[in-house]
Amino acid sequence: MSVPKALERLLRIRGVEEEQRRGSLDTAVAKLKALEQARHAALQMEKQGRARLSASVISGAIADRQAGLVETEAAQDAPGCSRPAS
Repeated sequence: MSVPKALERLLRIRGVEEEQRRGSLDTAVAKLKALEQARHAALQMEKQGRARLSASVISGAIADRQAGLVETEAAQDAPGCSRPAS
């Protein structure tokens, strides 16, 4: 095999490898964005749960207090939102 043909073959192989790596990178970026969105949603849910809990302390509504606690706990257990163990 002559040198130019070998270099052309190597160039094609490198091109294929680059496409595969780009695909892997795109997949990883999409997963990261999905995790960031899940984290944001969980933080919002936790914030709403704390607000509901605070409001129930003032109003005395036990059902709202329980709902706030459950909502806060569910947000902390949401997938993609792992927190360090205490």
